[in-house]
Amino acid sequence: MRQSAVFAAAAAAAILAAGTAAAQDLRAQAEQYLSQRDLFRPGFGEDEGLPSGAPLVLPAGARVSAPILGVDDPGECAGPKGGAGGSVRVCLPLCNTTAARVRVRLPAGLTLVSKSASRYQNGVLLQEVVVDVPPSQCGPGGIPLDEDPEALEARGGPARAPRGFAVALDMFCLNEERAPSEQDLPYALGPVSDDPDIQDLITRVRGRTLDEDAVEVLQTAIWSITEGRGLTPADRSALAAL
Repeated sequence: MRQSAVFAAAAAAAILAAGTAAAQDLRAQAEQYLSQRDLFRPGFGEDEGLPSGAPLVLPAGARVSAPILGVDDPGECAGPKGGAGGSVRVCLPLCNTTAARVRVRLPAGLTLVSKSASRYQNGVLLQEVVVDVPPSQCGPGGIPLDEDPEALEARGGPARAPRGFAVALDMFCLNEERAPSEQDLPYALGPVSDDPDIQDLITRVRGRTLDEDAVEVLQTAIWSITEGRGLTPADRSALAAL
């Protein structure tokens, strides 16, 4: 795959530039990486299907109130901001049918699945987002995860509804060769990913503040997972330096 070829070329260049002992170590790392088999990861990269994992369970009274739509300006969302990544940006409308605020935890590993008939990226959170949702009326609900994108497009897209309280979510990309989210692009709430490599990344960044450099390192690492064999030695070195 393309990621493997890029890594192999980079490793070869590094080996030529290194001393004998360092070159042997780099060569061993390169051989170990290239010996790993590609995994089928549904919903990641170019692999078909939906991401695997457990569905998100919201607390009593809380619901997705309306379709989740892409947004260019997070300021359009009438609620707090959360997440990092820059590739998949949406308003997540939430409602609360109880008489008091409800705390909703959006866990690290939560995915969003594009419901466009065209090729757009799925998203993932790498850090938990916690929001307190005020009492509010619920709208028509979100787009079902099993909704057929072409059928949705043929109907003219999801039914529009007032967003009300909506969290501005910023997420990492799970499909390098697809386009980033756009204004009003439809998304469905996906599962919390159980992919072991994504879970490894989550552990590495738990409790950390992610600046622009960290976001770039993490997005590159995710693409090594979704488009290739997993984290490369270069990814591991960059992650360790965060």
